[in-house]
Amino acid sequence: MSLIKMLFGGVWRFIRRAQQVVSVMLFVALAYFLLALLISDDTPRVPKGAALVFNPYGVVVEQERVKDRIDIIFEAEGSAPPEVRLRDIASVLNSAKNDDKITALILDVSWLQPSGPANAHYIAQLIENFKESGKPVLAYADYFSQTQYLMASHADEIYLNPAGNIILTGFGMYPTYYKDGLEKLGAEVNVFRVGEFKSAVDGYMFDEMPEASRLSNGTLINGLWQNYLSWVSAGRELEEGVLQNHIVNMTAELRAAEGNLATLALNQGLVDELITPEVWQNRMQEKFGDGKDEDRFLQIDFYSYLAAQKANGGNRPDHKDQIGIVVVEGTILDGEQPVGAAGGETVARHLRDARMDDDIKAVVLRVNSPGGSSFASERISNEIELLKAAGKPVVVSMGSYAASGGYWVSAKADEIFALPSTITGSIGIYAVLPTFSKTLEKIGVRVDGIGTTPLSSGLNLGLPMSDPVRELLSQSVNNGYKQFIELVGSGRGIELEQVDAIARGRVWTGADAYENGLVDKLGTLNDAIKSAANLAEVEGFSTVYIEDAPAMGDKLFEALFSASLGKDYVRSHYSPSRTSQFLGQMYRDARVIISLNDPQSIYAICLTCRVQ
Repeated sequence: MSLIKMLFGGVWRFIRRAQQVVSVMLFVALAYFLLALLISDDTPRVPKGAALVFNPYGVVVEQERVKDRIDIIFEAEGSAPPEVRLRDIASVLNSAKNDDKITALILDVSWLQPSGPANAHYIAQLIENFKESGKPVLAYADYFSQTQYLMASHADEIYLNPAGNIILTGFGMYPTYYKDGLEKLGAEVNVFRVGEFKSAVDGYMFDEMPEASRLSNGTLINGLWQNYLSWVSAGRELEEGVLQNHIVNMTAELRAAEGNLATLALNQGLVDELITPEVWQNRMQEKFGDGKDEDRFLQIDFYSYLAAQKANGGNRPDHKDQIGIVVVEGTILDGEQPVGAAGGETVARHLRDARMDDDIKAVVLRVNSPGGSSFASERISNEIELLKAAGKPVVVSMGSYAASGGYWVSAKADEIFALPSTITGSIGIYAVLPTFSKTLEKIGVRVDGIGTTPLSSGLNLGLPMSDPVRELLSQSVNNGYKQFIELVGSGRGIELEQVDAIARGRVWTGADAYENGLVDKLGTLNDAIKSAANLAEVEGFSTVYIEDAPAMGDKLFEALFSASLGKDYVRSHYSPSRTSQFLGQMYRDARVIISLNDPQSIYAICLTCRVQ
């Protein structure tokens, strides 16, 4: 026994000593990184006469999430894509327009993923604004996705790799329908909704797209597609109808191009020339001169230019009077939520901070959300009313999506701005609750018991839904819809009958929403900021985002490891296949449903607003 004790004692002492050594090593490594950050002076400088290479990568968002530490260390291939803030894109392009050191803009949008048509249109508008400087805008890529091409189409010249392609397919909406599969599993999905166009629950009620949704969705995507064709045709100076005809006749035109997709793009006028990356680099070197280090030509990339801006105090307020910007992005959930979801309490707290801050004279609510919890949406709406009562105007700027609960939080604003390709409306309410009594019976499991009232079984998912519970949910959903359209009517100054006619869950483009009175003006975030300043009667002002700063430890940890991995690592590790994208979307849909936490189980969310 003493020998065993000695053996285990030795092993234990070895483990403890190893722990101490590892701890010391980690501490030394962290201290090294901190010291390197403190003593280094790697602030990028903008070379005179350089071309700005516009090469942001990742999904375009309003707020960038700080990654979980475990995710950073064990970065998995095909994991969540990186993110880039829309405000940073706007800041870089607007600043470079007036920067004498920048002589041209080179578009490299191969890794940029605007989340929704409106974001792509906004970036295209920023590129058009840059062109007002008279500086040339050039684009090059191995291939362009449909969304990426919308942005690139506003370059003066577009070049494509001879082995590349551009395939424009049009827009579509193809939800997944689970009805038959759920029936085979014995699951009964109890759905309560108001509005035949409220398609968020279609997947549980039908095995194919119903006619009401087909009508609504068809109108939506046709409006978005016409807007797309208009923007691309204007950028490429194509006559109206030419681009649509090219797409409709693509197979015949591809046959004439002997099956070469790059030649097809050239024949259709989508690009100006087909050249290899080597020839492209040589031409840029001739235009802008020799670069430094690994750069073949004189340039500064997007992230270096952004860092130079920040180092020069680009984000410091230069006026006492401020216009506050509060972001509502992602699914609207009850309570406090991290970046990536719009927590009812989180957004309300930010609005309250703006109300209490004497320097903030007006607020722009930047909405990029398909909705979510009706309770959380109403919580945000209440704070907007308090802001207005305090004499501070509230203007909404809609991003790619401001539907359902996203419209709920917008309705009481003094003004609502949207882009023509914003997806909005979806004014409707639903509740959905599956029960699994038949599923359990298939495997010989049953739930049974006794209660004191007809409601005692409550929402026990192992029992069939009782008639009293069914009636309770039905009446609650009807009341929620009534509350929703009354809020819209009072906020927009529209009669309830008129609201109901354009509501009932129907989704609209921003252009159509402007026509039917759901939106006041068509314009960008910058237009909304100017309008808020005018309403507050403020001339000189600064803008400030009212949001939670990431914890210093998390921010430092991400900065250290992101720097060590580098953007090339991120690019090479985020290239998901079509299969993983499809399965990933199903997973994300399920995750949204699971995350919904309205205390009354009543939701205003548009799950089918995604256009592809």
